[in-house]
Amino acid sequence: LEAAIAGARQIAGPITFAVLTNIVAFAPMLFVPGASGKLFMQIPAVAISVFIVSLIESIFILPAHLSHAPRPSVFWRILGEPSKVFGRGLRWFIDRGYAPIVAFATRHRYTTIASGLGLLTIALAVLVGGKLPFTFLPKIDADFVLVNVRLPLGTPAERTVSVQERLLSSMAKTVDESGGSSVVESVYVILGGQVGGFGPMASMRSSGGNILGVQLELVPEGDRNISAADFARRWRENTGDIAGIENISFNSDIGNTTGAAVDVQLSHRDTSILDAASIDLAGRLKGFEGVKDIDSGVTLGKPQFNLELTPEGRSAGLTSTDLARQTRSYFYGTEALRQQRGRNEVRVMVRLPEDERETLHTLDTMMLRTPSGVEIPFQEAAFAEEGRAYTRIRRTDGRRVNSVTADIDTKIANGNVVAASLQSTVLPDLVERFPGLTWSFEGEQSDQADSLESLGTGFLAAMFVIYALLAIPFRSWVQPLVVMIAIPFGIIGAVIGHLVMGYGFSIISIFGIVALSGVVVNDSLVLLVTINEMRRKNPRRNLLQVVCEAGCRRFRPILLTSVTTFFGLMPMVLETSVQARFLIPMAISIAFGVMFATVIILLIVPSLYLAVEDIKSWAAWILQKEERDEPASPTNTRAA
Repeated sequence: LEAAIAGARQIAGPITFAVLTNIVAFAPMLFVPGASGKLFMQIPAVAISVFIVSLIESIFILPAHLSHAPRPSVFWRILGEPSKVFGRGLRWFIDRGYAPIVAFATRHRYTTIASGLGLLTIALAVLVGGKLPFTFLPKIDADFVLVNVRLPLGTPAERTVSVQERLLSSMAKTVDESGGSSVVESVYVILGGQVGGFGPMASMRSSGGNILGVQLELVPEGDRNISAADFARRWRENTGDIAGIENISFNSDIGNTTGAAVDVQLSHRDTSILDAASIDLAGRLKGFEGVKDIDSGVTLGKPQFNLELTPEGRSAGLTSTDLARQTRSYFYGTEALRQQRGRNEVRVMVRLPEDERETLHTLDTMMLRTPSGVEIPFQEAAFAEEGRAYTRIRRTDGRRVNSVTADIDTKIANGNVVAASLQSTVLPDLVERFPGLTWSFEGEQSDQADSLESLGTGFLAAMFVIYALLAIPFRSWVQPLVVMIAIPFGIIGAVIGHLVMGYGFSIISIFGIVALSGVVVNDSLVLLVTINEMRRKNPRRNLLQVVCEAGCRRFRPILLTSVTTFFGLMPMVLETSVQARFLIPMAISIAFGVMFATVIILLIVPSLYLAVEDIKSWAAWILQKEERDEPASPTNTRAA
């Protein structure tokens, strides 16, 4: 009981501040804006709750359990043999392996620090150089392929049916190339509507005879030899280009809540210039390898005739209202009579015969009646110009806009690279060719910028709070910096883990690095507290020996913390289900980052501690030297 109380008192302070730093490290994720922030807010909420409960358990409940140690018996001795064997083996490794290494590293402390900085530079170069591509949200392969086609408004249903037959024919060819009908679970075709966008997104789906949707459901991933993304790619290749369509998209991933991978919003006061610029930009996007499902955002709309009065028609007294009303009466009809039949009211409409309403030649033979009662041929009173009606008008801040969108094949291209290329070359040239044109990135690029900005600001604030928390137990302004300098080194392990596991870097990976900072701080905190405690007990001991001995004493808890964290996360890292793939990059960052951070903590942190002490000694020596070299003033002489 006394040992449990003493142990709890000794470790309560470091453990409390370690848990607080973990909570602060997870806190920035609570304030990420946009759809991605809402999606991942549950992670820090659950983690912070678990930290709070675990703090209470470790300080109060666990010591109470340990105070009731079982009495020595044969059963407990047998049960404790593996622990004794492991303890002897670990003790041998610490004495024969770690102790000489940490002694060598601390003696050559500046070389050790430089080596760590070199590895960190290489890891950052891998990220910045694009060797490990960054995507905002990872593409999660689904068990279905969705194809949506939009033809110009007013397209006959027969034409849509012919496109449907071509899609089904190319799908059958793709199925044969991919292993036969055994890879297909079901096929769903809807003529007049889109597939996908269920739930709250259902209201945003288009409908009409010019819309076609095909949903192909594949068997579970473990029962087929082709991924949904590869199937969609082959299906697109077998379909080829279809003439006369406005847009076609093949989608095989889930979890996209931020919009298109490339979404450039163009704006101009002149709609004709805006449409021309949108079509031009869509054409240039076709030149980028890996860019697919390009949509210029320009919709032709319904075909219509724009009627306008001639000077002769106006001189005859006709107005635009007369022209519209009489033309409507010829083709749609005008109400001549209403009759009551029981409880129903019957309207009698007068209009041209059906055979005359089906031909445009009728416009040439129509007669318009002037207010004075005189009839005038339509050809003399007005002229008709072919045009199209807008099906939708998009505005942002009162400005007319078009959104040019495209998706990215992540195996070939990267959305950030394409966006950077557009920003540096294509868009400036487009603005030069179309004066008055303005543009902005929306969709995934906009959400990515907002999320990274919020996460970066929150991370800096968290680092400041962690520094303030560490300054309390250390009672120093410098030692918290030694602890926090180890935080960036976790990036090295995160990069290595993503390369080894074959995953790209994403915002979820950054979440893991932010959370990793709390784990790194914990181990460094425990190590430095031990060094300070040993120095207080014996201030005359050689500092190098004290640091090495503290590292050996804390080797076991630091190693066990890292190993248990790593193997605790491995089931998630190796999980293949769709539900777990959103969190796998975060688990990789923490698991591999904490293992590499262990090496940093056990070797570089002691070297940093000694380097700081060297700087203090040099600074003190310089001050003493300046005081000795300072010439004695007359006042000092008289005082002497």
